[in-house]
Amino acid sequence: YDEKSGINRLVEVPLAHCKNVEDALHWLRGYLIRTGSEHIKTVDQLAIKSHEIERQFDTYIKERVPEGL
Repeated sequence: YDEKSGINRLVEVPLAHCKNVEDALHWLRGYLIRTGSEHIKTVDQLAIKSHEIERQFDTYIKERVPEGL
């Protein structure tokens, strides 16, 4: 909220700096787990959620990246 103008404004802030795509996907997986709506209480739940996100990444990438890259 911008008190001077009295309106809400979007603010973009970098969440992380990653040296490559692999690190970015690893960070993003952790971010999605930490901020997701599911409350993870066990290591098994964490593993299941992590694998679920990995499958979503794989599906997304396979649909958009040409074979052979």
